[in-house]
Amino acid sequence: IEHRVRENISGDKISLVFDIFEGEKITVERINILGNNITNEDVIRSELIVDEGDPYTKIKLDKSIANIKSRNIFRTVEKTVKNGSSSDLKEIDIRVEEQPTGEVSAGAGIGTDGGSFAFNVKENNWLGEGKKLGFEFEISADSVKGNFNFTNPNYDLLGNSIRYNISSTKNDKPNQGYENSLISAGIGTGFEQYKNVFTNLNLFATNDDLRTNSSASAALQKQKGNFTELAGEYGFTYDKRNRRFAPTDGSITSFSQTLPFYADKPYISNTFTTSHYQSIGENLISSGRILLESISGLDNEDVRISKRKIVSTKRLRGFEKGKVGPKDGEDHIGGNYVATLNLDAKLPNLLPDAYNADVGFFLDVGSVWGVDYDSSLGSSNELRSSAGAAVSWLSPLGPLSFTLATNLSKADTDKEESFNFSLGTQF
Repeated sequence: IEHRVRENISGDKISLVFDIFEGEKITVERINILGNNITNEDVIRSELIVDEGDPYTKIKLDKSIANIKSRNIFRTVEKTVKNGSSSDLKEIDIRVEEQPTGEVSAGAGIGTDGGSFAFNVKENNWLGEGKKLGFEFEISADSVKGNFNFTNPNYDLLGNSIRYNISSTKNDKPNQGYENSLISAGIGTGFEQYKNVFTNLNLFATNDDLRTNSSASAALQKQKGNFTELAGEYGFTYDKRNRRFAPTDGSITSFSQTLPFYADKPYISNTFTTSHYQSIGENLISSGRILLESISGLDNEDVRISKRKIVSTKRLRGFEKGKVGPKDGEDHIGGNYVATLNLDAKLPNLLPDAYNADVGFFLDVGSVWGVDYDSSLGSSNELRSSAGAAVSWLSPLGPLSFTLATNLSKADTDKEESFNFSLGTQF
């Protein structure tokens, strides 16, 4: 279907005539992939939603280019459409410029109660096959966390992803009278079930060892010991964004649920997220994101402290991770429920393209509440909110990002983190 618009001006009136007509039938004769000296060609072709022999449409070609860019393994991706061997055929050249696909980055947060440091290494194009490897390390005053993950986005050329994950967390809080270690390993897959509907399935095993001393609270004393579980997670995502890479319109909504096959302390966990994007002219892209999480113990069991919900610094900027919400003595323990709202405004044309920088402003609102083992601790669902600016800059040294936030509302027990930055390099 094609269209054209005609304007008829008569005096002080303008008439608009929309002509809707059947367009010329054009078929894609050939697609040429150029510039990929390291990356396998099938990695690029797996992101195309228009193929040789398909009807040619500009919308599908633009989405295909956006999909390739979203892999984050090319510096530039350009397309050229040429006439084919006959008038009803088109030939498409897709030229990519490869770039270093490994990333080493470090970040720090500065707040009211000390700070935190994080380090991670990523490889987004392992062996030129588009596979992803990642290692993350985070340390704060009372915890050390490590995580290793591997993802194959197109396993066996079926369009399905497969991922593996191993993580370890060590918390040492002598002032609260306990220490615990958490080790987890999992495997998962994801695939497109229907058009724009994606399914994710995960299976993971966890061992949680909690040790306490006489100064620990009575609730923690009840939870001490060694606990194991084998749990499964399923989820669905409905993706109507105009593109995965830097979307400017549309929405993405997902729901996931975790259920234990076997657990010493059984529970059920639910997560709902939705994000909406809208362009307001050429100089402003607005977005709104909502997160809802809950976890409840089964068989009259309390939720273990390692499973309780906290708010990440990406959802509630201006506050330290895990230092918002109910407290048991001096320890932030998280809650059974979490809700956040994020409003963002990006200004894509504020700085010239040569600066390779994005500038935006945000308003975050969130709350953590509910403590199943003591309702008096989690009875307050006071809203926390913050506003600020975020800048991402592809500097000569590597990607640099920082966030400056100010709190608009908070509880007396919350810990602030007004400034957060990360700096990385590529290899």
